[in-house]
Amino acid sequence: MLSSMPMVVYMCVFGTIYIMIALRLRKLPSKTRQDIVNEFLYAIMWFVGSIFYPFSYSAAIDPFVEEAFNWFSAFAMIGVFLVVVIIVGREKVLVSRDVTLRESRNFKEFAEAFDQEYSLRKDVLRKAFHAFIPSFVLAAYLLGGSLVEVLSLDFVTGHDLGIFLIINCGFGGLFLFAAADILRLSHFFEDKGLSIFHLLPSSVMNILTKRMHYKELYTFVPTVLILLSFIPFLPFPFAVFSAVTLIASISDAMASIGGKAFDKARPGKCVFPSCKYKFFKEKNIIGYIAGTASTFFIVFFMFLAFQVSGFDLIRIIITSTFTALTFFMIDILSLPINDNLLNPLVCGIVMVLFIHLF
Repeated sequence: MLSSMPMVVYMCVFGTIYIMIALRLRKLPSKTRQDIVNEFLYAIMWFVGSIFYPFSYSAAIDPFVEEAFNWFSAFAMIGVFLVVVIIVGREKVLVSRDVTLRESRNFKEFAEAFDQEYSLRKDVLRKAFHAFIPSFVLAAYLLGGSLVEVLSLDFVTGHDLGIFLIINCGFGGLFLFAAADILRLSHFFEDKGLSIFHLLPSSVMNILTKRMHYKELYTFVPTVLILLSFIPFLPFPFAVFSAVTLIASISDAMASIGGKAFDKARPGKCVFPSCKYKFFKEKNIIGYIAGTASTFFIVFFMFLAFQVSGFDLIRIIITSTFTALTFFMIDILSLPINDNLLNPLVCGIVMVLFIHLF
């Protein structure tokens, strides 16, 4: 457990910084109570992740191997932080040499670069970026299993080596995105003299401009929240973890794109529910079908591909059905909690319950 403490500390530090930013963002005039609650949930998820991280590897892993893996990850993340420091240091030198560069890098111009108009093409591109995450997860896990088999490694299982690869690359990406977000949102501490927005590289600004929604300008990027929502499921069978990553990316994308594409073709048709309630959002049946069907097939094929002990075909179908219905209920209720967090967490919990209680 001691060897996992550095990563736990890293996450707690990020969580603390996120709380400080959330406290500042809540003072913006445009903020609603829903926005404030979601931003604090973002911060809390860092601490939730720090609780589950020490249990990422299987109970059967050799303690020496687990310790080696944890220390490697801790030092690898230091390397990630050094990369951030070097990039920011380089930008500081460039800005100090060119005053106009600092003037051109301001939040107002960054915000104006966003097109507030919705387009189906933009939505597809944003969702496609999120779909890269589960693709990487599956590739890393399968690579771990292949390496164990090809190299005849007897000190570690394919599962644990796959999780090791996911952790090192996944957390590296998580910390990089979080660091970029902190640099971006430091703008709101300008009155305190703490803004370092101008040290955000132009290339990173361009990526954020293309991958963010206009409404996300004044809050945290969803990519960080999506990645954080996966961490609590690292200790569970990979069928659950992989399904969670796919539901968060693919099911959400199918529901959004399918519903919006249909609405564009036939505006106002098949809207459900037709009655308005507290958290009403105008969604159509096609979107519900796309998201629910995607969830069913994701869970079904992940549990078939990565077998869970004691799970036969009937239990897989039942688990897939109830997880899909859970996704449907979350989608139809349109609760005031960000669905990038709600969908993977609740659907993941349902799968875990079916594994351990039924």
